[in-house]
Amino acid sequence: MDGQLITLLVGGILLAAFFFLYKSNTKTADRIAGPKRRVSYECVVTPASQADADLSQHFPELRDQASLNDIELIRLGVFNWGELELDADHIMEPITVRFADGTEILSVTPGETFKTELNLPEPPRSVGNVLTFPAFAIAPRGTVIFNVMVRGAGKPDSVTGLIEGCGEIRRLG
Repeated sequence: MDGQLITLLVGGILLAAFFFLYKSNTKTADRIAGPKRRVSYECVVTPASQADADLSQHFPELRDQASLNDIELIRLGVFNWGELELDADHIMEPITVRFADGTEILSVTPGETFKTELNLPEPPRSVGNVLTFPAFAIAPRGTVIFNVMVRGAGKPDSVTGLIEGCGEIRRLG
């Protein structure tokens, strides 16, 4: 009889331990598989002298330039590929684009948005060859495209920014 009691107690303890570990692993799996915020960027650079009419229409200030030499047109897209909204509060370090030394930022304007509305609290700031965007929200699966015109090398040296729950902004792909 004592052997049966010990067997039942050990069996009960093992069953309770199994149940506890199962619940713990389920919560961890749910947390890992849960919705995430994934933010990335991509930019397409085109020399102004090679821009077609469709691209040029996004840069009306191009008409004010005396010469198209050394001017490059940049379409910079910021994408929230995640299932969670990106709120302005989630941007811990602003999205900053650094161009090569000697590059002059001529203009920055918001372009298209997809599945989101853009409400910039202030215009993007450019100081020398560095362009900094104010914190802004993007809906889940939303996209914001900015039109940037520079004189000099249009390919960014770096694009940085730190997003809560997702880390550093990374290039698409």
